[in-house]
Amino acid sequence: MTQIAGARAVVTGGASGIGLAIVAALIEAGADVAIVDIAQESIDAAVGKLAHLGGRVIGLEADVSSLTDVERVRDEVESTLGWVDIVANNAGVAYNATPIWDTPPEMVDWCYAVNVMGVYHGIRCFVPGMIERGHGHVLNTSSIGGFQVRKHPLWHQGLYASTKYAVVALSEGLAFDLEGTGVAVSILAPAWVATNIAQSDRNRPDRFGGPTSGSQRTELGPVMAGGMDPRVVGALAVDAIQNERLYVFSHPDQREIVELRNATVLRGFEESRRYFEDNPIAKELFFPDPA
Repeated sequence: MTQIAGARAVVTGGASGIGLAIVAALIEAGADVAIVDIAQESIDAAVGKLAHLGGRVIGLEADVSSLTDVERVRDEVESTLGWVDIVANNAGVAYNATPIWDTPPEMVDWCYAVNVMGVYHGIRCFVPGMIERGHGHVLNTSSIGGFQVRKHPLWHQGLYASTKYAVVALSEGLAFDLEGTGVAVSILAPAWVATNIAQSDRNRPDRFGGPTSGSQRTELGPVMAGGMDPRVVGALAVDAIQNERLYVFSHPDQREIVELRNATVLRGFEESRRYFEDNPIAKELFFPDPA
């Protein structure tokens, strides 16, 4: 088990939504926490909301898509709180408004820079120290969209899901790489949660075109508002850290959708097998007789 009481934790995207809920659950479990977010105003508001919980909380403004920023965060946290035992690479953004061929290149760059490179930067900056000390935990926030892509009248999921598939692959590979080191990995895969990710483009950095709006269709707002309370997901995430669970799903009822996707994949293998069975020449070329 990962010990949380007395641990030092970093949570990116920690000023709101799921990130803030993870921060609160970590504090309640006895950890000291650094909130990392892109807007200082949001960080200050989050620190104020958490004051009643006690504990040591600091807030650091940073853009996780910048390795330099995350390196600075690491140095500041280590000098203020001490060595980092837990890192929650949670910061994420979304663009689902248009089909992929109509998606502006700067939106693609921004989504990958935050959702994928932000996770990589957290791994690169904090995991080596954990390995050196022989303990630690990495929680990477993916999405149920990292396990399936579905058609929906309110969004075009391909871009967002592709970044979250990447988070799953990075995390699974990281778990293999960390075997025997004392450092564990969890993949948090939320579904509908009441967060403000639909307005994440309000903080888009200038190098990706600056703040904007329209990353989500307006009809999606009420749907998101009716999602699961982030506090439930925060408690679930901390329980997963304590018990070192790799896969962490907020909505067990989404299993059927993932099973349907996996069944479709397996059907592809069966169709390929039949192709080779029905085409002796192709079968001989690719599967020659050992004799």
